Amino acid sequence: MPNEPSFSIQKTAFQDITDKEIDKRQAEKAKSSENLIIEGRLSAYFVDNADLRIWLFTPFDVRSKRI
Repeated sequence: MPNEPSFSIQKTAFQDITDKEIDKRQAEKAKSSENLIIEGRLSAYFVDNADLRIWLFTPFDVRSKRI
């Protein structure tokens, strides 16, 4: 979005490995379950066979207050 300020977040190697492990586990759980609700910013990308996806959009200032 053009009006959103740009910033960078530096992650440690440990955080990156942890994030990838969580992503991997979510994908495995989604593939092995029939009835499952997954919530997360990137979670929907790991579930290929989802019957329903709901995307919520909020203004930048609202999102930034939640961090």
